[in-house]
Amino acid sequence: MITVSGGALRPGQSRLDELTSTAKIVKSIVPTMMANGFNGIFLVATNPCDIITWQVWQLSGLPRSQVLGTGVWLDTTRLRRLLAQELEIGAQSIDAFILGEHGDTQFPVWSHSSVYGTPIADLYQQRTGLPLDREAMADKVRKLGFEIYAGKGCTEYGVAGTIAEICRNIFTGSHRALAVSCILDGEYGVSGAAAGVPAVLAQGGVKQIIELQLAGEEQAKFSQSIAVIKANIARLP
Repeated sequence: MITVSGGALRPGQSRLDELTSTAKIVKSIVPTMMANGFNGIFLVATNPCDIITWQVWQLSGLPRSQVLGTGVWLDTTRLRRLLAQELEIGAQSIDAFILGEHGDTQFPVWSHSSVYGTPIADLYQQRTGLPLDREAMADKVRKLGFEIYAGKGCTEYGVAGTIAEICRNIFTGSHRALAVSCILDGEYGVSGAAAGVPAVLAQGGVKQIIELQLAGEEQAKFSQSIAVIKANIARLP
């Protein structure tokens, strides 16, 4: 079941501003589905993705492996594409992830970003002769969706491709790791929230959450992101 319910963003709004209206819609749908015997996988693609993923899990009562959100996978693919353009190398050769909220507190995990074992920052320096401006790159990825939305009033192709890729990996049981929104129960020292983390996908949904060893600054950013997610979970009707 792919959940895409929700309203359109208005100028100046963030994804978190959609919470109240979207949560009411989800609350009217999920209990009815469960009462009719649904026992499949929920893939949440509506915003704010991590908070709604948590809400769907709570309302459904399903195992956490069967509830996930598109999370930061679209942001991750955008990061890889931007790096690929800068490095003049295929995006499929880049190993890099965004973690945390699908929103303003997301961040790239630079300590685990590489091209066939060569750190991204080192390769960037070699290829361009310049140091990689990590904050500028992270900010560009963070704002890219809003730039697209401002230009044409929607971002349907990016999220549609993300949904299709996640579904394909579940249906085929690929056991590929994608950065999706997962219900955390002790991973990364977090419980009581859903957040974007690398997870192995199989036909039953989330087979395994991969715990990366984060650098000190990355851990602080992840904690900040979790705090924002939990604060908004507390706002759920």
